[in-house]
Amino acid sequence: MTLARDGARSALNTLNRPFGKQRLQRRLREQGNHGCSLEIGAYETTRSGWITTDVTWRCKNYLDVTRTWPIDSNFISNIFSDNVIEHLSLYSNRFFFKEAFRTLKPGGSIRLITPDIGALVEKYRSGWTFSTDLVQQLSSEGYLIAHGVDLLRFAFQDDGHDAGYLWDCDSLFTELSAVGFCELKSYDLGQSDNPAFAETDSRIGTPIAEVMLAVEATKGQ
Repeated sequence: MTLARDGARSALNTLNRPFGKQRLQRRLREQGNHGCSLEIGAYETTRSGWITTDVTWRCKNYLDVTRTWPIDSNFISNIFSDNVIEHLSLYSNRFFFKEAFRTLKPGGSIRLITPDIGALVEKYRSGWTFSTDLVQQLSSEGYLIAHGVDLLRFAFQDDGHDAGYLWDCDSLFTELSAVGFCELKSYDLGQSDNPAFAETDSRIGTPIAEVMLAVEATKGQ
């Protein structure tokens, strides 16, 4: 059953790709010279004033951030990506960050959300119990939580994370700085100094928000 479902999903993604690329180009043209805000890995999410993109057929606009973006330099006002970079290798993320920097307008910002390995390790080392809100939420979402180490394993291994890269604040700041970003800041979910990101975060107020890292960086003027 799983193989059939995976096969159907792969076929739908392949069929959607050329149409999703065309829809993205049409949306970009509609912006004229005004630029736009762009979401990476949006899945089925839609946002007023944003172009939402993904590689899945469930999103109308197709964008693979590990390949050259079909977007002009200095065009995008803001970029938002929630729980995407942990699915990509370090080298793919470096390409993603370079393309984000290239396509952002001077003064434009990027906001990235990803599991915070530092916060998870702290929770693991401080002890755990089946009664904690975080454990209950993870269990309710179908994660196997049998031992304390599973607090780490769900971020290290589940949901395809084993093929990606793990992040803490220092590593993310270092990689973003390396491509030219400045004014790097970390935030709790739901907090930002940029009004464009005021309503982007989806896990506000949940136990899992405590182990999520939200980082913003700016392309200098």
